[in-house]
Amino acid sequence: MIIEDAILHITDADNENLICTKQSLDLSQPNVYQYLEKLTQKWWQTDAKSGQLPETSQVVQILQYPDFDFVARSIELVNLWFALGRGAEDLPLGDYVIEQFEEEGKHYLALFKLTHKQGFTHYLDYQEEEIVNQLVENRNLLPAPTAKLDEAMMIEIETLNYRLVEKAYKIDGKKRLYLSEDFLQVTSPKRSVNESLKEMKKVVKEMAKDDQEEEYVASAKLQQALYETVEEDGMLNTKAIGEQLYQGQPEKKAKYQEKMEELALVDQPIMNPAKLAERYYKQKFKLDNGIEISIPMDVYQDKEAVEFINQPDGSLSVVIKNIDEIKNRF
Repeated sequence: MIIEDAILHITDADNENLICTKQSLDLSQPNVYQYLEKLTQKWWQTDAKSGQLPETSQVVQILQYPDFDFVARSIELVNLWFALGRGAEDLPLGDYVIEQFEEEGKHYLALFKLTHKQGFTHYLDYQEEEIVNQLVENRNLLPAPTAKLDEAMMIEIETLNYRLVEKAYKIDGKKRLYLSEDFLQVTSPKRSVNESLKEMKKVVKEMAKDDQEEEYVASAKLQQALYETVEEDGMLNTKAIGEQLYQGQPEKKAKYQEKMEELALVDQPIMNPAKLAERYYKQKFKLDNGIEISIPMDVYQDKEAVEFINQPDGSLSVVIKNIDEIKNRF
């Protein structure tokens, strides 16, 4: 990843005004470059909505102004962004970083909102020729480069494909996704992987309820199918997951696939498949008596190691077998 240009436009916390600059950041300063690089790399792997900008989008028109250089484009973009969000009742203030970078031969424009944080720092004062150390509140602290951003987007310049993270804010009394609807002017961005997973879980749980299958069993099967398909092809592959979930059950498989199509849940690439696979590597259960169990996927599949047993009285037992040693992790 090579950051080619970057600029910072700030918000005055006292007057809530946008203050734009006509000078790019000095990327020759190592600490500045490292901050932006870490910020960009973190966001590059963030789960996000995606799509392609329409040619009619105001953002596209700004990007294609023939007489605008990087600085001029950044000012136009940030003024539009700031103006659209200004009417929001619960939108936090922040500064705006706009940068252009290259990754694997492709050129991107990144737009990050760095929400202000409050904190204290020291202040050196002099009283009657004596040093007095004071605490002073700073309301304009910027987030760490590894922090999660609530508002950010990247646009591939050649294709106009975008990735977006946003939150809904109250504008004119109603919650609104102003970044996608008003700034980018897109109507139906593709769900993020996490949003798709949430919908998929809901479908699988509803089908389990209809079939009188225990919810924990259905959820464990879905997690296993997800883990194995992500490890195999690095995608959220809805068809492959359905094949594994309902193997030998053509009617259930067809019903599942129909629901996937109704929800427009399509195959999606995963930015960091290893991280997602790691997240789902262990099956985690919480029992009603307060006991919590975490079982690695390969152990969970081995009935000689662990087994869930339905008892005649309707209760469940969890049997952990063939244990040679127990360690306390205190």
